[in-house]
Amino acid sequence: WAAVFDDSRFNPSSNLSYFQSLNCSGDASSFASCNLSATCTSECSNPLAIRCYERGTCEEGRIQLMDGALQQEGRVEVCLNGVWGSVCDSDWDQSDGLVACSQFGFDLAEPLVYSGSQFGDGYGPIVYSNLKCSGFERDLGLCDGNKYPLSTCSRSNVAGVLCRDNCQNGEIQLVGGPDVNEGTVIMCQDGLWSMIGDAEWDDNDAQVVCRQLQYSSDGSMSKSGSFYGKVNKTLAATSYGCIGTETVLTECTNTMYAYDQGKLLARNTSVAGVYCVPNEQTTEPPVCAVTPTLSPIPMCQVGDMQLFGGLNDAEGRLMYCYNGQWSPFCSVDTVVASVACKAKGYNLSTASIFTNGEFGNSALNYSLFSSISCSNSASKLSDCSFSAEGCVPTCTNNVGIRCYTKSGCVENSIRLADGSIEQQGRVEVCIDGIWSSICDDGWD
Repeated sequence: WAAVFDDSRFNPSSNLSYFQSLNCSGDASSFASCNLSATCTSECSNPLAIRCYERGTCEEGRIQLMDGALQQEGRVEVCLNGVWGSVCDSDWDQSDGLVACSQFGFDLAEPLVYSGSQFGDGYGPIVYSNLKCSGFERDLGLCDGNKYPLSTCSRSNVAGVLCRDNCQNGEIQLVGGPDVNEGTVIMCQDGLWSMIGDAEWDDNDAQVVCRQLQYSSDGSMSKSGSFYGKVNKTLAATSYGCIGTETVLTECTNTMYAYDQGKLLARNTSVAGVYCVPNEQTTEPPVCAVTPTLSPIPMCQVGDMQLFGGLNDAEGRLMYCYNGQWSPFCSVDTVVASVACKAKGYNLSTASIFTNGEFGNSALNYSLFSSISCSNSASKLSDCSFSAEGCVPTCTNNVGIRCYTKSGCVENSIRLADGSIEQQGRVEVCIDGIWSSICDDGWD
């Protein structure tokens, strides 16, 4: 496979060509087998260049979003013939973007599509052009269009997309806390879950957040300085001036940010969090959810798995395509987490499990299956046993995982990490080439 460049990026020594055209058949093994026209010497405004590729290990038909500031935006790339390639922006529209976002695991919501190589042109070839999706296909490969080598496109015309969340403006959630009643505040703005800056954030603002989330406003505490951490989201607003009696956060004065401005500010802005006093449970909390009516049209390929909300592709909220619909996990064990990491291409058996909403929650806060069981020999989640008997369980927080590669540490060596002095810190042990921490059960 090869990519063609017409932008003189490899610094040609001359703009003169000693032949006018070159035509090759698909089975030609050298230029000597091609038809060469040399009736005149041509002067090229932009001499052409190529880049060649070897087949890689990516999974056929997979897509990824690259070079966006957030995980849910970027250049659309598709794996074809083991090579990651981009998509031409000719005929690229919201229907195409909807299929890409659905394939990537985002809930059905109107995407924002980009043209003109907004996120760069990438390293690989352009593998699709003139895509004409209806919006209901489960992957881009099922849409009409031109496929490599018939895809012709300039490197300055590569497609991108921003996948929106299926949320209503003004909705709020708490993420990253040790329990459901505390965490970093995220708010839905323009169909995107976004963080809130902590400038002027105080207990009056916290009271409104807790009231909106149907907790008591008494005892609410504001948390500043990214107390519960930050998620890979844009920044929606800052400088809230709540009196404390408002019913929802949108009733308070604030400074709102446009999406692009929020992206620029998010990296270096500390964000707001709250602690709400838990509601007293007079009865047993519900453990089952009524299964909603789902689209009869498959939104993903059964057996696909994705990680969302992480800072890189080694971590995130674990989502699985079950019966053609994306579903989160309410709980997993270490074997399931290890199999998920294997499916992502990480060969180590070690994985971390997050049950505190570290990577946010899906808009569907329930799982389509009640349990999953994997053997150690399973290489992907579709090799495991799923059960949908009983009820559809609600998830306090969707499960997230983190996968690892070997760090080069010496087996069984120990270190103290993140202490303020050399003699203190979190105890870590090198196991299977990974620095790992120790549970405090029985620690004395």
